[in-house]
Amino acid sequence: MKFVLHLFILISVFIFSCKKQGSDGPSVGTISFTGLHSGDTVKGTLSAQLTTSGGPSINKIEVYANDSLIATTNTAPYALKWNTFAVNNGNYKLKAVAYESNGKQVEASLDVVVSNILVTLQIDPNINSIYTNIIYIVTDSAGNVLTSVKYNGESIIPIVSPHPDPKSRCSVFEVKTDPSIQTYITGYMSIPKGGVWDLRGINTNPDKWYNETLNFTNFPSFSRMIVSTDEIGFSFQTPQQVGNISNYGFSAATKEFVQYVDANNNGHYGFFPLDITRTATTMSLKDSTFNNSIKKTLAISGATDISLSLYGRSSTNSFAYYLLDMAYSQNSDMTYFYPDGAFLKDYDCLVSYNQNGWNYFSTFNSLPPDAIPPFGTTATINSSDISSFSFTPQGSLDYYYANFSDVTDNVFAIIFSPSAFTSFQFPQILKLTNIPNVPLSNFKPFNFRMFKTPGFNESKLPYYNPGGFPDLILPSQTATKNL
Repeated sequence: MKFVLHLFILISVFIFSCKKQGSDGPSVGTISFTGLHSGDTVKGTLSAQLTTSGGPSINKIEVYANDSLIATTNTAPYALKWNTFAVNNGNYKLKAVAYESNGKQVEASLDVVVSNILVTLQIDPNINSIYTNIIYIVTDSAGNVLTSVKYNGESIIPIVSPHPDPKSRCSVFEVKTDPSIQTYITGYMSIPKGGVWDLRGINTNPDKWYNETLNFTNFPSFSRMIVSTDEIGFSFQTPQQVGNISNYGFSAATKEFVQYVDANNNGHYGFFPLDITRTATTMSLKDSTFNNSIKKTLAISGATDISLSLYGRSSTNSFAYYLLDMAYSQNSDMTYFYPDGAFLKDYDCLVSYNQNGWNYFSTFNSLPPDAIPPFGTTATINSSDISSFSFTPQGSLDYYYANFSDVTDNVFAIIFSPSAFTSFQFPQILKLTNIPNVPLSNFKPFNFRMFKTPGFNESKLPYYNPGGFPDLILPSQTATKNL
């Protein structure tokens, strides 16, 4: 009997030992995050891979952020996408749980920091100091206010939302009031979150200021004269208009450029030294000291009111420009003049003309081409109301703006938008400003402009930033229609 009891105990131990080993199965595998490390700062939509190794096949993988499920995947390669706009900024523990085919689980975790910025403002306090009140307002894509910031002299303002908003785009507005109680609104609709709005402008302060008197000795009559340093330029039609030039800025490397068009429609130019040690001087001009300018004709079929501004950059001061010519014609062709290039490094120009009810404006980092390329896009304005603006483009463009004014209340608004968004509804933001009671119905449309700009970046505001002398940053084309 004792033998039987021992045998039963031995058999029982053997049976239970086999069940435990079977439930354990083979050793579990591992899981890890690829492309993401503990301590990383993340923003926007996080994209990462989950890698498994060893162990049996995987039925599914779940990913949690602070114990809230954010993603599930059951197909290799295991990709993680997390819209961090849907959560508040802060610290999060990401945990990946892989469910193996044998019923077991394997986990991996790491810590990340979510830091989403709606828009970063870069500001020159000197520029903003002339305004009595400035406020920046950010709304979601539906026009709901996410946050507002009153300007208090900062040079950099990263604007964040106090509440999560899952959309990847927002709209941002600057509202300025000047001492005469005029209010200026600049808005960018539907921009990608995280964009940068550079409001610093371009520093165009000359190295020195100059006052000059020009004397004309036995000088021929002229139809126009250009007088320019590499910082500022003037256009005149008669010697009497030239007279005294005050606040004449120039750099330390400048010369003085003078070009005139004589009675026979020929151009003559000269580069003259400036005594930069003085703040005022008199220069006598004699036609014998001038060279013959290069003469060109620009023709645009079907156009009227052609104007051209031509600039040249000096080889000795590559950051500044001379104004070389300003020409205008009411007809479809015009004549312009420029120097032979011995003193100049390259050219930039602006060409404007009217055609078929539109005003076209082209910028070139060169002399004008023989043929101005057509803009190639037109548009039908469906609604010019600021509360429900919409249009239908016929052709391509990069972005556009609509310009509005309320002359009764001295309010002016210019609203930009990427071309993918061909309509907008101005949000109810005026209640946050100095004009809370101005109805949107008071705003009347002024004009509508379409832009084509190579290298267009909708995350960098303003989209096209003219500034400095001359007003050239990128080659660009615009088409403007008065409304």
